[in-house]
Amino acid sequence: MKAFIEAVAGSRVRRKYDEVTLVETGKRELREAYPFAYGFVLGTRTEDGDALDCFIVSKGDFSPGDTVECEAEEG
Repeated sequence: MKAFIEAVAGSRVRRKYDEVTLVETGKRELREAYPFAYGFVLGTRTEDGDALDCFIVSKGDFSPGDTVECEAEEG
């Protein structure tokens, strides 16, 4: 599956993107930093109509707006 990165590990800034066009639509500052890269799984929809949120647990160096290939694990 592919995940789209909205925030990198250690960041207190989450950028918001349109889940279809992937165009940045805003950003917000958080109280605490993300422990891992954070984003959403492309091509998914949850009951509220949004894409499925995810953390990307990796030693990789990502940037907001990156698309990465991932494997899902239940936690």
